[in-house]
Amino acid sequence: MSRSFTIVDVKSKHKNVKCQDCLGGRYLSETPNSAVRKAAQKVCQQYDMKKECSMDITIKETTRGGRGKEYKYRVTRRRSDFIVSRGGNEICFKFEMDVKSLNQ
Repeated sequence: MSRSFTIVDVKSKHKNVKCQDCLGGRYLSETPNSAVRKAAQKVCQQYDMKKECSMDITIKETTRGGRGKEYKYRVTRRRSDFIVSRGGNEICFKFEMDVKSLNQ
């Protein structure tokens, strides 16, 4: 069963990130952890971050009939040249996401 989440708050030490531009969006995922990975990837792409970055992201569940709970995570994006071979094709991943929960 898929759940939906939206970005409520973004805090980053990166000087270009403006919180108001990142809010909203709809991220469909099974878990809040994987939804925040998608949200962080979108923020990094939006601000053209080509190096490592770290940010605190708060997302809220918006699934109909869901609890509406907020989840806080610290996301660190670091450079990694990870190559996966799939179906005879090589796929190169340039970045890796480390996600840590900040919920009590």
